[in-house]
Amino acid sequence: MDLNPVAALIVTFGRALQRLLRPARSAAKERIGAVHALTRTRPALLAENALLRQPVIVLRRRIGRPRIHPMTACSRPIFAFFFVVHGTREVVYFDVTRCPTDAWAAQRLRETTPYGYGHSYLIRDNDDKFGEKFATAAEGTGVEVVKIIPRSPNLNPTCERFLGSARRECLDHVVILSEQQLRRILKEYVEIYFNRARPHQGLWQAIPVAESRSIPKVGEKLIPIPILGGLHHDYQWAA
Repeated sequence: MDLNPVAALIVTFGRALQRLLRPARSAAKERIGAVHALTRTRPALLAENALLRQPVIVLRRRIGRPRIHPMTACSRPIFAFFFVVHGTREVVYFDVTRCPTDAWAAQRLRETTPYGYGHSYLIRDNDDKFGEKFATAAEGTGVEVVKIIPRSPNLNPTCERFLGSARRECLDHVVILSEQQLRRILKEYVEIYFNRARPHQGLWQAIPVAESRSIPKVGEKLIPIPILGGLHHDYQWAA
């Protein structure tokens, strides 16, 4: 059917307008789809997350858990043993070994309490390394052993706090290769930094081993003393 010039002009204009609006309609559909994705139901989201996690679960099963202990780069882990005074936060003894046993722990307790001198109480967890020999050594030195209930590290907060500090401030920054290296690093961290240079919030910013420090005089400078190769510093006044 033939159209008059006016009708033909209207049809041509309508087709051109449709071509111009086609990209805008596509963008609107994409926005509607995005809004629909944000407003999906919880079961749909859980099902999608399960599908996404499935390859990761299979990969974990194939690889398995790492066999390297976080404290050493070797295949065999190295264990550290500490005695921390509850009142002053001072670490009075530490040692390391690859094979911790009941007899080894008992000998460490004897070395901590020479000639029967020691503290009245000892708080410990339920590790099987604290066996009959450890109990006999504690009884011989007159130390009353207090065992916390299982799976309750919050009942021994002073020791747990120190272990966390030792990891975050020292062991997480070095690669341990041997017992001798770990003993040397812990000796410098405990005796020079933790006991004599590091302020403690539980002690109102005091230091566990209180040493007499000189009062600064006019003209003296505050110099930094590097500890653990510059990982930490102690500051003292010098003329």
